[in-house]
Amino acid sequence: MNVSEDTDLIHEKVLQFCNGDHEAFAHLFRLWQTEFYFYAFHFVQNDMESEDILSDSFEKMLTSSIDYRKEKFQEEGHNFKGFLKTVIKNKALDVLKSKKTRYRILEHLKYFMEKTTLNETLRTEQELYVAQILKPLDKREREMVVMRMQGFSIEEISEKFFVSKKTVSNIIASSKQKVRLVWDKNDPLSAI
Repeated sequence: MNVSEDTDLIHEKVLQFCNGDHEAFAHLFRLWQTEFYFYAFHFVQNDMESEDILSDSFEKMLTSSIDYRKEKFQEEGHNFKGFLKTVIKNKALDVLKSKKTRYRILEHLKYFMEKTTLNETLRTEQELYVAQILKPLDKREREMVVMRMQGFSIEEISEKFFVSKKTVSNIIASSKQKVRLVWDKNDPLSAI
């Protein structure tokens, strides 16, 4: 009779393992190692990851308490080989989830970085464009126009510069005129 089919030997080794004999477990694991490897490989399709899964599964079983072993395999009567396959399957699924999560995170980061870079580039270009348009204005006019463009009210601007609301309105209106004149003069489309 083949050793792999000797259920009495397997049962004896499981009992020994339940009582703390790690060599008994190593014997069983070696007996099924090739089958377990291909079972893990079925999920992850990677040699190194399959070997890691087997190693982690082996370690998980060895670090389980004797009480836990007795409860699972003697009291509850779980099939030892089936239980090991479940441990291997769960480890393989954890690896797949981790890879999927890592991939999703990397994709989100890549998208975010591209989006951020694009947004920053556009914002920088807009700021340069606005600065170029407002270049003919003096510093105070420029500051008032920029504040207005940022959504500040006439009243808020007047409080900041300690002038009347009428003065702010006049400065902004005259600033628009200056900008319009410079724009019309330098607009390449105006010649068409």
